[in-house]
Amino acid sequence: MKGQFADDALSHWAAVRPESAVLLAGDKVLDYGTLNAEVDAMVAALEHHGVGQGDHVGTLLENSPEMVIAALAILRSGAVLVPIHPRYQPANIQHILADAQVRLLVSRRDLAQRIAFEPVLDVSCLPTSQTVRPQPTARRPADLGILFYTSGSTGRPKGVMISHESLMHGIDSVCTYLPMAEQDRLGAVLPLTFDAGLNFVLAGLQVGARIDLLKYIFPKSLADAVAARGITGMLAVPQIFRALAETGDATFPEMRFCASTGGRMDPGVIDALTSQMPGMRFWVMYGLTEAFRATALHPDDFAERRTSIGKPIPYAHVRILREDGSEAAPLEVGEIAQTGPLMGMGYWNSPELTAERFFVLPSAFGDLPYDKAVRSGDLGWRDEEGFFHFGGRKDRMIKSKGFRIAPDEIEKALHEHAGTGAVFVAGVEDPVHGQRIVAFLETDGRTLPDDAALITALRPHLASFMLPDEFRRVPRFPLSGNGKIDGASLLGTV
Repeated sequence: MKGQFADDALSHWAAVRPESAVLLAGDKVLDYGTLNAEVDAMVAALEHHGVGQGDHVGTLLENSPEMVIAALAILRSGAVLVPIHPRYQPANIQHILADAQVRLLVSRRDLAQRIAFEPVLDVSCLPTSQTVRPQPTARRPADLGILFYTSGSTGRPKGVMISHESLMHGIDSVCTYLPMAEQDRLGAVLPLTFDAGLNFVLAGLQVGARIDLLKYIFPKSLADAVAARGITGMLAVPQIFRALAETGDATFPEMRFCASTGGRMDPGVIDALTSQMPGMRFWVMYGLTEAFRATALHPDDFAERRTSIGKPIPYAHVRILREDGSEAAPLEVGEIAQTGPLMGMGYWNSPELTAERFFVLPSAFGDLPYDKAVRSGDLGWRDEEGFFHFGGRKDRMIKSKGFRIAPDEIEKALHEHAGTGAVFVAGVEDPVHGQRIVAFLETDGRTLPDDAALITALRPHLASFMLPDEFRRVPRFPLSGNGKIDGASLLGTV
């Protein structure tokens, strides 16, 4: 690893190859020297706004050079980065800002005006300086570096605490098992507000590669950009790869490797991509925000284990645990759990939830120098050769389109804004989206709005990726013995 912190690699390459291109977005190109200077200038701007070591600084920005600069500057300043996706609804953004105790928001005025928050550091009005040298900070690898907010079982986003040390181990792990190199031109298409998206960019900086910030609006436009830019490596969610595979005769001869995250990858899509990219090798990855990433399936193993999620990546120690905490036997289904330096520090401002998910390391992990492990909430099993397999969510959380979605939040919106009675929302396995969102509506002799009207009613209150893909009307919901909706019976009708 080049240094102890994520921004150290930028300083290294700025000294070694200052004029080499590093960041491209549309027609804008930044070299390593310029990017490093822009990061230093923003560190000075943060200091001017009174940001000190350990203060929490939010970002509300789409993928852009400004977002990369802001993330690196916040980390370099010794503050804590709180990246917020601009597509979140204002209520969720406000919840994150309040829960994370954000002192300053880095954004653009047109984005920040959606919410009532001050102060805002407007990136569109920042003075540019190539000579600013901020004061060094006394940050430590064990310090909190990032709060990644992800949906919880209550529907309210929760902040996963990631230390600088954990972040660096994640970067080093990716650089070890993916064939990333200084000569690569990496296509960054995932939001930088997600751990996987930000890590991919930081890993690119670590090896000294060129990083293209690509917009995914239409499959054809993304395919054209990948081809025109000569992209050699890309990380994306399954539906983006499916879209690329379905672009027809598009070919990408320069692509060396691809990797998937954020849901189940259809082996048939990998077959199609391999035919379009003869020199490409594909890695299937699995992980959770609470511990960065757990496993990866090496391309050499894909032919014989097409549905496996692979073996543990460097620094990840993964087990399948029974309810009593003992290790499950090969082929026995249990909960996927993980320990090691990739693991987060727990949930911000939520000791009860931390105690529920982060637990004292059971003897099943063997003699390891770690005292805690984290439950994934996912079911899985390990075969006799040590390859892991995903078996679905243990609870009701939905993984769709690369997002983790709480069905409770969709149910609440249907109740409050769509004029429905009893509702039940669940994820159903889908080859395109990982899971599709199905909303069951109890009619009970009533006439409910049609599907289009329901979507229209929900759209102002839910992010687009949370809108149901399908509505199913049921005369009366089946109930379990304790009087609750029998979700298993409903899902059996799909």
